[in-house]
Amino acid sequence: MARLATNPQIHADSVEELSSFKPVKVDFFLLLLVLYLTVLPHNSGAQTKIKPSAKRHYDTANSVVAFDPDQALTLFKESIRIDSTFAAAYIRVGQILLRNELTQKESIKYYVNALRLDSNQVAFLPAYEIVGLYFLQQGNYEKANQYFHGITRLEVNRSNKIYKSAARYLSQCKFALNYLKKRTNIAFLHQPLPEPLNTSFSQSYPVLTADLQTIIFTRNNLDENLYTSSYTENGWSKPQSLSREINTDFNEGTCTISTDGRTLIFAACKRRENYGKCDLYSSKKIGNAWQKPQNLGPLINSTSWQSQPSLSADGRTLFFSSDRRGGIGGKDIWKSHLDSLSWCMPINLGEEINTEFDEVSPFIHANNISLFFASDGRPGMGGLDIFLSKNNTNHWSLPLNLGMPLNDYANQVGFAIAPDCQRAFYSYNDRSIDQHKQGSKITVLCDYALPDSLQALCPAVIVIKGAATNAFTKKPLGVKLLVNTHEETYSPMTFIADDSTGFFLLVLPSHLRSTVLIEEDGYYPKILEIDTDLLRTRKDNLWNIELQPIEFLKSEILKSVTFEYNSSALDTNSYDELRRLASYLLSHPSLRLLIEGHTDEVGNEQNNIRLSIQRAEAVIEYLSKLGVTSERLEAKGYGKTRPLITGDTAELRKKNRRVEWRILK
Repeated sequence: MARLATNPQIHADSVEELSSFKPVKVDFFLLLLVLYLTVLPHNSGAQTKIKPSAKRHYDTANSVVAFDPDQALTLFKESIRIDSTFAAAYIRVGQILLRNELTQKESIKYYVNALRLDSNQVAFLPAYEIVGLYFLQQGNYEKANQYFHGITRLEVNRSNKIYKSAARYLSQCKFALNYLKKRTNIAFLHQPLPEPLNTSFSQSYPVLTADLQTIIFTRNNLDENLYTSSYTENGWSKPQSLSREINTDFNEGTCTISTDGRTLIFAACKRRENYGKCDLYSSKKIGNAWQKPQNLGPLINSTSWQSQPSLSADGRTLFFSSDRRGGIGGKDIWKSHLDSLSWCMPINLGEEINTEFDEVSPFIHANNISLFFASDGRPGMGGLDIFLSKNNTNHWSLPLNLGMPLNDYANQVGFAIAPDCQRAFYSYNDRSIDQHKQGSKITVLCDYALPDSLQALCPAVIVIKGAATNAFTKKPLGVKLLVNTHEETYSPMTFIADDSTGFFLLVLPSHLRSTVLIEEDGYYPKILEIDTDLLRTRKDNLWNIELQPIEFLKSEILKSVTFEYNSSALDTNSYDELRRLASYLLSHPSLRLLIEGHTDEVGNEQNNIRLSIQRAEAVIEYLSKLGVTSERLEAKGYGKTRPLITGDTAELRKKNRRVEWRILK
């Protein structure tokens, strides 16, 4: 693999593609000015005496370089022509050439010659880093290793920044060389998404709705804006500006969208209402229109930089990258939860995720477990690599480098993985392309089929679409759908239907038994037991949910609450549905229920009445243990007087051994 494009607002206030060579965390223009004021050695033990005429040209060049670098470049090159052993002159030429993106590669040969002529000069330590990073970002790990060792050989102070950086790069070289020794024939074919998606100079950082039918990405035509396209039977539609409410004369990019496609959070830079350099904003989609974005406020947006948001599937947890105070390194990954209608104070993910360097571009998968992010502070292939960590009872697992072909010597950021974990979408930056050439596309959107080894690291989810309505009037309902598994590794997720259309979209873990509680004020709740094995075999999972308005004389069956013959003991399969009922009652404290017990037709009437009451009381006892006060619950037994169905088979009789509930006035 070559390069995944950097995403908007990673290193600046706008989209900045990394050039073919730009060492991380080094301001070369500042470095250049500093070195202009520093007297580089004209002689050293590794060089013979410099020729006087070469020295004169060198001194003259130094006197004019600050205001006429072109003339200085000519004079420095003349010094080299006169005396080809003049190491300091090579350094100066390299510095000037490095300032221009078009001559950065050419600068490397001058640095290499300087270090060849004088390999023991401490003043040349920055040159070792420049050359080492150049080879690292070309994937030449052996040469990079050689130059970084030059730093650790000459710099005796291990606490110095340049020594720490060199040690980090050496760890990357070691990791990459060991990785490549174990694996051969690594091949990777980038598959650009078809036109009309890739028609601009630069398009990057794609995100998709859970059903993969809508894509939103950042387009850069001198101004960064968010564009969107929909997938139809004829392929992707022509990209359109996302909304006039979203895109402005300033820069907008790096967005995240909720599972149902109705909540958007994005980064915007230099707006008047910003708290920092780049702030996060939120917009809601009502019907087909995006509403005016709202700044997420001073808790989320510090006076520093925040960008690259990623929402959990239910839209209630937000991950983002920021260089705000209180972090561990340069840019860290932070997390916030939505409490009612407000985002809480962000929490740093800590040393389990963040390092003293940069962690950016978080992506929380729809399973709410797998967190993908980019880091240059961990052993990797060089630059920013993609790592995976899994959330396990509020602790993050040791981040795993995804290795090649996703990671290589360049920066990898800005990709999203489909809910079924079979495809990844990302932006690819081909730095070999002349970006000044007419019609060039330096960054394109790509689609990658994940190999089985990576799919195994990402628990898949199933996407469910549907609509909720009143069972009688067919009026759309904005129901709440709570998904739970009662597994410690799974956090419950809540999804809300659009109250104007009833439309909802939710995700279910494909590997766990799930239940879905569907509720709306004034309606009987529904509790669905989900057979994920069945759902995985269906191509289209469309649910039409109908809720019945509460009628005080109407009873609802607790379908999962069953009993063995002549027993009032609750089956363990009953617990999930009763927990859902308890949750509903706890969220509606004014409701009182009548719990009604029933038996089959076997046995005498007196015994069946007693047994049916015991069954109702068993349900009340369990609900009471979950926090529902007994004063809100009343038991009544009907024995065999109200059979649900008639029949003399064991299976039919079992269905009559049931418990129902209804709301009391």
